[in-house]
Amino acid sequence: MSRIHLLFPPSWTLTTGSTHLALPLLKGFLESRGIPTRTRDLNLEFANRIVPRLAVAALQSACAENSLEGMNEPYFQAEDEMNRIAAGFGGEWNAQLGFIFSRFSHHSSRQVFEALDAESPFSEYFDEQVIPSIQKENPPVIGICLASLYQLIPTFQLCQRLRRAGYEGFIVLGGNTVSRLLREMSIPPVFDLVDGLIPFQGEISLLELYRVLREGGDLADVPGLIWRNGDGMIRQNADHAKFTPDEAATPDYSDLPVGEYWGVNYLNVVSARGCYWGKCSFCAIPYGWGHNGLAGQRSVENTYRDVARLAERHGIHRFKFVDETLSPHFMRAFSELIIDNDLGIGVSRRHRWLSPKRCGQTETGVAVWLNPTCAGPYLYRTTCSNSPEGGVC
Repeated sequence: MSRIHLLFPPSWTLTTGSTHLALPLLKGFLESRGIPTRTRDLNLEFANRIVPRLAVAALQSACAENSLEGMNEPYFQAEDEMNRIAAGFGGEWNAQLGFIFSRFSHHSSRQVFEALDAESPFSEYFDEQVIPSIQKENPPVIGICLASLYQLIPTFQLCQRLRRAGYEGFIVLGGNTVSRLLREMSIPPVFDLVDGLIPFQGEISLLELYRVLREGGDLADVPGLIWRNGDGMIRQNADHAKFTPDEAATPDYSDLPVGEYWGVNYLNVVSARGCYWGKCSFCAIPYGWGHNGLAGQRSVENTYRDVARLAERHGIHRFKFVDETLSPHFMRAFSELIIDNDLGIGVSRRHRWLSPKRCGQTETGVAVWLNPTCAGPYLYRTTCSNSPEGGVC
């Protein structure tokens, strides 16, 4: 019997070949600490109810004519069907972003709460598929990962329906949206629906939350938790937890439909939580990990073990690093481990070219990364530069 249920809500992008990494990371850690945890990707579950999955063969066929219009056609066909359904609820559906109501904006907290009782494409799914399964196990903790603003209204609708169905456990929200909009979300209407918010990394906070609830402790002892006390005051606990990426476990995808996502499937992994460079004044992306923009680096050896284990468990040999960027040192060391151990995998990742000097250092790592003995790594090049010499390498 699972003690913690982790849910990824609907209305996220459907154009990825894997689930969001947050739930596998948390499940891997919590299970390693002896806490039975169940994960569900409601985003994919719901999409599979209304449109056929975009299979690899269909996408390969669409790419055959080598035109942008042809490659987009399968996605547009699926999106057209989703929009047909969305229109019945007064909304629109973007396959890359999610569902939105025409009359309610997720940018307005007032309109988000006005939308709670509106019928949505998800209402029947929540009532017939999600809530009954939760009631059956009645986990003491439900964690919901909010990765996008498009998930706000569906998430709050689910929370309200759970409460009306009689669920009395602890509902906690986390994820990138919570981390970035923590002040805006720390308001009484949110705490009428949920019991807590956890920004940034959630491993230690969820572990301690479960311990406190099980042992009858004080919520004030849960690091980083935002909660409402008996006097109605919203409190934010200090985040005194010391957690490094090497304390994490290998991501656990065992509950999720690996191989059944749209298009070519892969598995997400992460080595650095944030950006090792951190000097681009225009970039706020890494601050979803923490106030300093870098929450630590997992060792090359542990990252390699993660990839090797996942390839063996799931038979998938394509991996995507979701790091903001990988350092030249990491690229070289990780690539050498792949080559030395003859691990037949393909890897995609992003890299920022910074300055002529840095580019020279990076090219050394890339030379190893693209060694022909590796099974087809892919390289994303971004166009942001912090180079005082100007330009992008």
